[in-house]
Amino acid sequence: MNIKHDSSSFPCHDQMNIDQLQAALFTLTTQYTIRPCSQLAEKIVDHILFLCHHPYIDLLPVQRAVYARLLNYWRTRILLHRDPSATKLLH
Repeated sequence: MNIKHDSSSFPCHDQMNIDQLQAALFTLTTQYTIRPCSQLAEKIVDHILFLCHHPYIDLLPVQRAVYARLLNYWRTRILLHRDPSATKLLH
């Protein structure tokens, strides 16, 4: 599955600092725990992509690695929302 970085869903992300993007990500993941749905999972993926492409992320290699792992996890969540039987494809 190929999910592209869509800056139109969060137009001012380039002006936001990493802390603001992380706070927004934490808020989205909290919302997802309350109301899991593919739309929230997609927004979470968008925010992780924003963080992965942030100009200063290279200065934070540990965070960059964590975001890469999270990106895979949340893309999987989207896949499972679309097709719950896809779990057999993941193992």
